[in-house]
Amino acid sequence: MQHAIDILHQEANAIKKQVGAGAEREENLRRMAEIQQAIGWLTRLQELDVTRVRDYNLIQLPKRPDGGAEYRVMRDYDSEERADWEETEGDISMSGGDIIICRKV
Repeated sequence: MQHAIDILHQEANAIKKQVGAGAEREENLRRMAEIQQAIGWLTRLQELDVTRVRDYNLIQLPKRPDGGAEYRVMRDYDSEERADWEETEGDISMSGGDIIICRKV
């Protein structure tokens, strides 16, 4: 993934030179913003060791019609009894429309 990030940095530097020369300023600034966003995403995925796309599913949580309520992440301890379930620790707050990246089993 680092190779792709490096290529994007090279492209960003080339565009910076074009912007400095006054060439197609608005279009080049838009392209720069897209490249910076791509670099940010790839860097974050690299930090999380999300390497092979085919090893993951992306799931978008359904949006509720009323717009309310959060989704909770629970440990079920392989039990069907909800009384045995425990909410995960940490600041995990999810709402409709959020995206979850799940490693395929």
